[in-house]
Amino acid sequence: MARFAGAAVAGLCAMALGAALVFRGADLGALAALAVGGGLLLAAGGGLAVAALALVAALLARSAGSARLDRLGGLARFMPIAAMAAALPAVMTLAMLPLFPGFAGSWALMQALVSGWRLGGAALPLFCAGGLVLAGAASAVLAAAMLRFFAAAFLGRPRTPRAAGARDAAGLSCWALLLPVAPLVLLGLAPGLALAWGRAALAVVAGRAPVPTRGAGLALAEGGAAYAPLLLAALLALFGLAVAALVLRLAPPGGAGRGPAWEGGFLAPPPHLPFGEPLTQPSAAGLAEPLLGLLGGPAAARRASSSLVRRLRATVTGAPLPSRTTAGAALGGALFLLAAALAALAVAGGG
Repeated sequence: MARFAGAAVAGLCAMALGAALVFRGADLGALAALAVGGGLLLAAGGGLAVAALALVAALLARSAGSARLDRLGGLARFMPIAAMAAALPAVMTLAMLPLFPGFAGSWALMQALVSGWRLGGAALPLFCAGGLVLAGAASAVLAAAMLRFFAAAFLGRPRTPRAAGARDAAGLSCWALLLPVAPLVLLGLAPGLALAWGRAALAVVAGRAPVPTRGAGLALAEGGAAYAPLLLAALLALFGLAVAALVLRLAPPGGAGRGPAWEGGFLAPPPHLPFGEPLTQPSAAGLAEPLLGLLGGPAAARRASSSLVRRLRATVTGAPLPSRTTAGAALGGALFLLAAALAALAVAGGG
């Protein structure tokens, strides 16, 4: 999981550097600085998050007996430090959520790509629009993958007796888990200060353009959009306190009952199945399997996808469905027509 998440973040960093070079060549130094700043934040935040997830995976393999998601589950109750203090900040960074450096870097990159219309001509703005779509799709897939990882590993019920007997980090291993998380949180709350300290690195690509910062946050050099993480953190803290006060006020006199953090919509397990029926919990391949079947992955994914299609066809309509080749050709034709329409609009706007 950490390896593939790191590859996705590396792709976004490469996109940011490419956009910065394009803007630098067009003499748009402010946008070049914004794009390369987003790339630096993505690289720093993604590197720290992947390091934290690698340490968490090593701890899970030692304490829970396996690092496979299908053999984990419910570990937030037994390993709160590894789950909430190490894995959760790393997951939120890779999911591009606010108050973490992943969101700050993706915000800067997308703001720069949105301003790609200033490049002029027909091709470059179209490429910026395509890059914006790809960056948004990558962020969405990362968010879904990180949600599934955290839910499968730390929420729900334990899937094996070894996972139910897992023990949390202690001593030096606890400090090792927190070592990459502390700068991760600081970088998310003050990305502007980090870019100000890295002014020399920005100048290598963006030249003498002003650093896109405003205090501890980020801002366009022209005084447009801005991202203020400290203000957002204060607003979220006030909202959380208000919700907590409301819940305490409306709680019954005896207090609320305690239970698992997430049961996946199912009832408590019966006495003869203390870990519940495995089929009632989401599997680790829930997101990867349809994507592999669509993109022509392993034969097992293709067989699973075809059997699912056959079952749905027999259950719902009974009508024949197009084959994967036909569906892929139709999808490719639709995307080609969409690209041709966008190119025509860009040419018309440039003329």
